[in-house]
Amino acid sequence: MVDDNACQNPPPNDVRSFIHNEDIHLVHNPHEASNCQFNSISHQVTIIGIYRTGMQLRQMAVDHIKENKAHYSSFTAGSIDRYLQRMANKFTFGDKTLLDLAIELNCQFIVVNSQGRDYNRIVLTLAYTQKT
Repeated sequence: MVDDNACQNPPPNDVRSFIHNEDIHLVHNPHEASNCQFNSISHQVTIIGIYRTGMQLRQMAVDHIKENKAHYSSFTAGSIDRYLQRMANKFTFGDKTLLDLAIELNCQFIVVNSQGRDYNRIVLTLAYTQKT
């Protein structure tokens, strides 16, 4: 079910069909496409008392990677410093930064993909599973 009153940016019809067929309730669909991951997380973590803007969360992820460069350098194409510079820009789409935020916020994320159930993901950390 899509609550248009909850959406500033209603999804296209094919996504609406998917949401309806999967019985998903959409509560937030952020405007900025390249910042959508961070803005969506910002919206949801307020439920658990974490108040950060999308840009603050983006910076948190960048800082996490920066503090753990040795670990992350093998996951980036090219220079890790260049990757961090790009990722700090609000016009860069989030990627594995979702895992970095799961670590920093000690929570899990469920990513629902409009391409169907096979593309949905649960993102959590080993630390999260050990604490619950």
